[in-house]
Formats: sequence, structure tokens, C-alpha cells
Amino acid sequence: MRLLRFLSQWLSPVRYVIPLPQLLDAFFWLHTFVFYRHIFQVLEALIRAINSWQEVHWTLHRFGGIEWQVNGQEIGHLHGNGVLDVRLPTYEAARQAQKLGLALEHHTYPGSAWVSLCLQSSAELPAAIALLQQAAENFSASRNQNTPPCVMIP
Repeated sequence: MRLLRFLSQWLSPVRYVIPLPQLLDAFFWLHTFVFYRHIFQVLEALIRAINSWQEVHWTLHRFGGIEWQVNGQEIGHLHGNGVLDVRLPTYEAARQAQKLGLALEHHTYPGSAWVSLCLQSSAELPAAIALLQQAAENFSASRNQNTPPCVMIP
């Protein structure tokens, strides 16, 4: 987590150079696979669980990793070093998750509805799945409330 925080703070201009964040995260995935196989297996289990959800679609995250979306809205993404970032419905929900010890303050956007989890063992999987489920339900429910689309006024 400290390495990711360092990289996001000190190398933030580099993240906009298109292939660099993806290459760095690919290195994280390879490093985790080779040296921390038990963590890699936890990440695989999380990916299988989330990808099995009906409304959730995955794509590559713009700064590296795997991103999950519901109705075109990002609910979270997973970095190759085991850091999972989740976008909760509200700032209060994020603070509650932190108080309960389910998540940490987000490594790049502290004070937001984003939280981070550092997946080190299968013991963290239930919390990760629950938080992603909460995020997915938020965007799933918002689509079903018959909200009108945005209209541009000339």
C-alpha cells in the first residue's frame, strides 16, 4: 500500500502517459504471481466472484488493473499488488466501512466515497465482496428509478 501511495503521489504526472500505468500494474501482477502466489489466488477468487454477477462488466482500468462497472459506472478496480479500490455510494458509507475495519481511506482520494482494501488472504474476501456488492447495488438501483436522462439545454 505504501508503494502504491508513493507512486500515486510522486509520479502522478506519469499516469497520463498512456502505457506506463498499465505496464507498472502488469509488473505488480507478475510480481504477485511469482512471489506471492497465495495473494494471487485470493485475487483470482475475487475476480471470479465479481465477474459472475449479472449486471457487472469488467474492463481494463485506465491506470492499470481490472475495473468493474455497473451501467457504465465504475464500482471498483483491483491492482496487481492486491489493492482493491471501491467506490461506495456516499462519503458516510465510506467512513462507516473504515470505522468497522472493513476498508482503509483511499490511497489517492482521501475524504471521498472511495475506499481501499489490501487483500492479503482469503479472510479479506467477504469484506471485499460485500463492499463491491454495496457499490454495485447503488448503480443498479439508480438505473431502475426511472430517472430522466441528462438533457442539454441550448
